[in-house]
Amino acid sequence: MQRVLIGGVAALLMVLAGLLFWQTAANQESVIPAPPPAIVSDALPEAAANAPAYGPAPPTPPEAPKASREEVRFNRYDRNRDELVSRLEMMGNRTKAFKALDTDGNNLLTF
Repeated sequence: MQRVLIGGVAALLMVLAGLLFWQTAANQESVIPAPPPAIVSDALPEAAANAPAYGPAPPTPPEAPKASREEVRFNRYDRNRDELVSRLEMMGNRTKAFKALDTDGNNLLTF
C-alpha cells in the first residue's frame, strides 16, 4: 500500500512540475527580430562609357545524344508522353492485326 501511495504522489508531483514548466514557458515573450528591409531596384544597370557595344557570342547549346534502341521503343509505345506505358498504350498497335484475325467479330480468335 505504501508503494502505491508513493507512486501516486510521485506522479502527481511530475504532473505539477510539467504544468509549472508549461506555464512559465507560455508566459515568456519570444522576441523575433524584424526582417531586414528588402531593396528592390527596377532600374537596369548602366554600362561604363568605354564598354563595347556588343559582347561575345553566346555559347551554342549542347546537342541531345541519340536515343538508344530501348528509348526509341519506349517512346513509340508511350503515346501520351507521361513516362508511363499503360496496357492500352502497349496493346494499342496490335488491335488492327487482331481485328483482321477476328473474322466473326466476337473478340475471340476462332481457328
